[in-house]
Amino acid sequence: MYLLDVAGEATAIRFTESAQGTIDRIAGMPGMGAPVEYRRRRAKYLRFMTIPRFRKYLVFYRERSDHIEVVRILYGRRDVPKLLADEGNV
Repeated sequence: MYLLDVAGEATAIRFTESAQGTIDRIAGMPGMGAPVEYRRRRAKYLRFMTIPRFRKYLVFYRERSDHIEVVRILYGRRDVPKLLADEGNV
């Protein structure tokens, strides 16, 4: 039998709700995020926004003709340029 970590579960729910709220705001106004620039060049039309209440987490996305494409949600203290480059986004 597993002991349920209630505090961890509550944090996970808050994170998920906050991330979804951020994505919903981006979908309503895609240009609001900051452009991603690494090595003095733009990263294939990527933009990003922080997640409120979880400000070290970043939502990376692209604006498409009729929707947004969420590329990744990353912890900002990781090697973000490398992670994006490994996936061909930079």
